[in-house]
Formats: sequence, structure tokens, C-alpha cells
Amino acid sequence: FNWKHLDFTIFFQGLGNFDTYQSTAGIHWPMYNGRGNATYEHLDRWQPGSGQDASYPRLSFNTTNNYATSSFWVKDASFLRLKHLELGYNFAPTLLQSAGISKARLFVNGSNLLTWSAITAFDPESSDTRYPITRAVSVGLNINF
Repeated sequence: FNWKHLDFTIFFQGLGNFDTYQSTAGIHWPMYNGRGNATYEHLDRWQPGSGQDASYPRLSFNTTNNYATSSFWVKDASFLRLKHLELGYNFAPTLLQSAGISKARLFVNGSNLLTWSAITAFDPESSDTRYPITRAVSVGLNINF
């Protein structure tokens, strides 16, 4: 989109009707070998005396119980992501001529800014559950002489 001196670019990416089987140590066994991180999804884990209303199995440093194949680990991986967004401003050439500049554009852009998904612990596009979605924001200035 271009209007007067402004330009705007937006790109969405998504996938619908898609399930994934979460089968890595970061999901089944978040403290694998004494390393790793439990996430907020693990807060409602089963623990002695908690009754049967826990939404996540028992956590432990040395158990393989969470590796049992089960439909519990099948999750809806459909998502919609704001993959790229850029807003730019092109300076009027009359303002730039006295400095010997033919064109100048100031911009800000971002990648992976928002993701709407039932999977929140990791990137639904990736099979690697150890890392969150990487976001990047940049600001720049393009100058042509």
C-alpha cells in the first residue's frame, strides 16, 4: 500500500485443519536430564493430593511415564501469524536536494510479531520445541545520493 509519502506492507501466513503430535523431551519431559525449563503449561500438572482435575501429567526428573503414546499429546497446530509488517516514510525530494540526496526512506519493520494458535509453548511451524518463536523489529534509513 502506498499513499502520498507513506508505504505499508503486511504479510500473514497460516495453516488450518492441522494436528501435531508433540513428542519431544521439552514437551513430555520438560526437565530432561536435569536441564530444560518448565513452562506455564506445566503449572497445572498432577501432584499428590491434587485430585484428578490436573490438565498435565506428573513432572519428574527421572521418569519416562510421559513418553507413553497417547492422544493427549495430539494438539491442534492450526495457526495464523503476522509474519511481516513494514511501515515506511519517503521524504519529499525537495527537502533532500540541498543535502545532495536524491531519495531517503525511513522505515520500521517486524517479523513474527503475532501468532494466533492453540499451541503457545513453542512455534507451531517448527518441530523444535526447545525455543520460542523468534521476533525481530528493525528500524532503518535508506539514502540514495
